[in-house]
Amino acid sequence: MWVCKEMNKKTVVSYVILYMVWSFLELFVVPRFASRMSPAVLSVLKEGFIKTLLWLLPAILLARRYEESLSIKTRSLMHRRIGNLAILAIVLVFTAFLSAAAYYQKGQLSVSESFSVSDLFVAISIGFSEEMFFRGWLLNANLCRGKWPQMLMNSILFLLIHFPVWIRNGIFINYITSGLFLEIIILSLVFSWAFIRSESIVVPAVLHAYWDFLCFLFGL
Repeated sequence: MWVCKEMNKKTVVSYVILYMVWSFLELFVVPRFASRMSPAVLSVLKEGFIKTLLWLLPAILLARRYEESLSIKTRSLMHRRIGNLAILAIVLVFTAFLSAAAYYQKGQLSVSESFSVSDLFVAISIGFSEEMFFRGWLLNANLCRGKWPQMLMNSILFLLIHFPVWIRNGIFINYITSGLFLEIIILSLVFSWAFIRSESIVVPAVLHAYWDFLCFLFGL
C-alpha cells in the first residue's frame, strides 16, 4: 500500500506539471501561430512533435525509472495478450459509429476535403503519445489501487486535457451542455480496458489512432 501511495503522488505531480504546460501551449502559444501557418502544418507540429515531447518522452522516462512499481512492466508493453476477435470487434464498432455520425451530419458518407496524408501521421502520433502517458504510465502506476476506480479516474484526467483545446476553439460550453464530453470518457474506458486486457500499449494506441484517423477521414 505504501508503494501505491508513493506512485500515486508521482503520477499526480507529473500530470499536473504536464497539464499546466499543455494548457499554456494550447491557450497562449498555439493561437499566435495559428494565423501564421496552415492548419495542416500546425496540426503536424502540435499533435506530432509537441505531444511527443510533452507526453510520450516523459511517460517513457517515468515508466523506466519506476518500472519495478508498475503493474505491467515496460519490457512487456510491446507484446499483446488479447484475441484478434476482440480487437476486430472494437474496430468494427468504431467504424460503424463514426460512419453513422458522418452520414447523419452530412447526409452522405464521403472523405473530407481537408483530409491529407499528414492526418495519418498525426493520428498515429496522438495515439501512441497519449496512450503511453495515460495508460502506459498513469493507469499502469495506479492499478494496485483497484482496476475500475483507476480506469474511471484515468478517464476524467484524459477528459481534462481536451478542455484547453475546446476552450481555444470556442466549443467548450457546447461539448459540456450537450453531453458530447461523455464520448471522451467512454473512449478512455475502452482504451484502458484494452490496455489492461492485452497488457500492451500497442493495442490501445492502435485503437486510439484508428479512431482519430476516421475522425480526420470523415471530417468529424
